[in-house]
Amino acid sequence: MAELLYHDDFAGLTHTIERLDDKTVVVKSHGDVEAVLDANKHDANHADNWSPSRDLKHVARIPQEIYLKWLHEKGVDALNPDHREAVRKLLNSSEYLYLRTGRGHL
Repeated sequence: MAELLYHDDFAGLTHTIERLDDKTVVVKSHGDVEAVLDANKHDANHADNWSPSRDLKHVARIPQEIYLKWLHEKGVDALNPDHREAVRKLLNSSEYLYLRTGRGHL
């Protein structure tokens, strides 16, 4: 039976741990990303998204669950500056349009 390892209310992410036998432990992550996706949709339709100085623009919110998926399945670390081009391509793809907080392409 899985036990709660950690829950983050802000990110909506829950980690559980389950011991299968004496040598095998499984850690699972599950997230509720609806609040983030709703905020992205709202901002894409209604927000300006520019900083007060107008030199920065908020272009996306990437839930932790998607961050981990990109990291493990695609080898893309959204927090690594060296992966900037790969993150840009993912955010511009139709598959991840729901992560964007504005229109157009990056």
